[in-house]
Amino acid sequence: FFAGRKYDLRCFFINAPREALSRRIDARCEHMITQGLLEEVGELLLRGELARDSSAARAIGYRQTIAYLDAFAVKLQTCVHAALQSEGDAHVATASTYIHECDRGANDEALSAFRLYLDEFMSASRQYARAQLKWFRREREFQWLWLDVSDSCESDAGSDESGNDIKAGTHNDGDRNLKESSRAKLNAAITAHAQRVAALTQEPEAAYAAAMASASACAEQAELRQRTYDEARAMKKYLARTTQLAPRSAAERSMVQRARSIAMRLAATNADVKREQQRE
Repeated sequence: FFAGRKYDLRCFFINAPREALSRRIDARCEHMITQGLLEEVGELLLRGELARDSSAARAIGYRQTIAYLDAFAVKLQTCVHAALQSEGDAHVATASTYIHECDRGANDEALSAFRLYLDEFMSASRQYARAQLKWFRREREFQWLWLDVSDSCESDAGSDESGNDIKAGTHNDGDRNLKESSRAKLNAAITAHAQRVAALTQEPEAAYAAAMASASACAEQAELRQRTYDEARAMKKYLARTTQLAPRSAAERSMVQRARSIAMRLAATNADVKREQQRE
């Protein structure tokens, strides 16, 4: 890799246990939604600042959110139209019930739609991470480093990104000490890797190339890459696990209420656009 190169280029890739990374990705997706992804995308659509056929709209997270809000808006628009019809019709009663239940975040169909949206968002994010891993695995010039985040990932279950407990009253001193210990262990590992990378970048080019070509270094790199194949087989049994938006929880119902508010505004905007088009 090093012979005949014009520049002294040194590449490093930090990898971690696949399941632990997937758990972190899932938690990150939940956090993005609870912290305003629905509102962000909804406002951009309402202001006409996000075209549905744009590259930004196809980005992971935006793509799933647009599809979810659009479908919700169509459903609400249909129900509102039906509810305005003559009373006594069973279809009208069903539509009115759907709207009122969505107001409380209690409609089973709406909750299932939100769950599907969340699952698709998390799945797409994990698939993208897997594609990145495959790319780095092919790049033989990258020196791989292993960072075990499993303990930290498990200790963070039920916490947001700042380490605050999701459910009030569920923590105790033992839990807090475990989380602090796990984070300290992770920070120590990250520091050790940073120091190792810093030391490797300070090596003379010839010495660095010789070290990376040594039998022990090659064996270590081969083992780290092979580990990803072993993990891929185990990941076939992976099941997503929510920590902030558990099914049928108060948090999930609250998200459906928030989505309903945005979708109703989108439905009204869509109706206005349709009327304008009909006038033309």
